[in-house]
Amino acid sequence: MGKYTKMKSDATVQSSTEAGKQAVKQDPDAIGVVSHAHMGDDVKTLSIGEISPEDKTIADGSYELQRSFILLVKGTPNADVKEFMD
Repeated sequence: MGKYTKMKSDATVQSSTEAGKQAVKQDPDAIGVVSHAHMGDDVKTLSIGEISPEDKTIADGSYELQRSFILLVKGTPNADVKEFMD
């Protein structure tokens, strides 16, 4: 949203993904942010430029509202951790 975007002073912050989904589900004017993996048929996703968030559009980058995960490890990862990170 950019560094100059301010959150409304009366915005509600939820403590978990499920709490956020339930809040959005109960308020027709609410907007929330959750990981794609947590989406279900109980809330509507946001299409951007007629591109909906799906495995394919997220993977190929055509769905633009996404973020990468950054994995960090202290020191050299062991084989299992390296395999997971790769």
